Amino acid sequence: MNNKLLEKRMDAEKKKQISREIQEERDKGASGKELSRKVYHIINKPRNSVSGRKEYIKPSQVDKKKIHSYFIETGKINRFAKRQLSTQLYLLVQTFDKLKELALTSNMFELIFPNLRQYQEGIKLPCELSENSIAWIAKDPQKGVYRYFSEKDGKIIGLNIFDLLEIIDGVEDNPKEGFRKATLELARLLDLDQLKDRWVLDQEYRYERNLKVLQTAHAKIKQNYPNLNSFMSDKHLRVLEFMQHCGKSHVNRMMYHQGEAIFYVATTHIAEALDDKKLKQPAVSRIINLLAVLGLTEKIPHAVLSKVQLDIAMGIRGANGNRQLVTYYRIPDYTDPSTFQAAEVMAGKLRRVGIRTDRHLTEDKLRKHFGDEFAERVFLPPYRLTPDEKIPF
Repeated sequence: MNNKLLEKRMDAEKKKQISREIQEERDKGASGKELSRKVYHIINKPRNSVSGRKEYIKPSQVDKKKIHSYFIETGKINRFAKRQLSTQLYLLVQTFDKLKELALTSNMFELIFPNLRQYQEGIKLPCELSENSIAWIAKDPQKGVYRYFSEKDGKIIGLNIFDLLEIIDGVEDNPKEGFRKATLELARLLDLDQLKDRWVLDQEYRYERNLKVLQTAHAKIKQNYPNLNSFMSDKHLRVLEFMQHCGKSHVNRMMYHQGEAIFYVATTHIAEALDDKKLKQPAVSRIINLLAVLGLTEKIPHAVLSKVQLDIAMGIRGANGNRQLVTYYRIPDYTDPSTFQAAEVMAGKLRRVGIRTDRHLTEDKLRKHFGDEFAERVFLPPYRLTPDEKIPF
């Protein structure tokens, strides 16, 4: 039997055993809070797997905080001095994703923490985390992840290197934030400060690809997309190119929507940056509205922004409630043929209803010919605070 089938069978047997034990408690008359308490202990108690191997519990954020407090109170935290290394790992590791993979599948404990060097793989010794416990370092055979295991009274907890770093440096309420900080700390310790997030690299590369497309876009549009060509002039392409540069410079984990990078920019800033006396702010607004209709850019409604993104928009606006919030944009992939094909189809529709330039494009005309929902994707409705929201300054 191969490993995957064995793991599935082991997992199924464990679930059946847990279900049987819970049903037994119900049969005994347990209910309400009593049943909830018993269910918790049934699920979390150590148990032998089908292969006879004891299973471990991965500690929660609350558990990690307790361990951190124990370290502080007992002074044990001083035993976990971290080593900062000068390595050449940058030759192998260029992204955070690669670092995470390497850190989880290698024994980083002995590398980072001198007090854990004595824990050779599989050898059990007195635990550094708690009194009257035994500990060992081993690779989890199911997931291939190295963990520091600690056992006391039959209960086993398993920590990966990021868990232990978080416990030493202070535990966050949000596990994602705790993991992020631990990853940054490991990168610092391994002399990998220049790492980039794979998602960030992918998003930046999309903007770079778009810029290459725009370099020859005028000739290709003229040749292949006659309807689109009737709308797109040099000024439209210049605004579009500037937005790619702006988008690339804004790529970070706070600026995303539905998994893709977004960015904010004011039309006044675009007009000033292009330094063209003929291209004032109203003209830039009209150009962007046309690009949004054609699907060459997308405006993100303020109502779907994250709290951080909305706070930034409100901060830029300041206390003047009469000013509009800055708009966030998403740019599609121009290397995808369907992007310009769809723009060509839309340009044809605009021409058929008498909209032939960006000056002809108004909210009323979009509502009349394409419906309210479509119009509000281009002319975003003003954002109003809900009763429980406050201006973040």
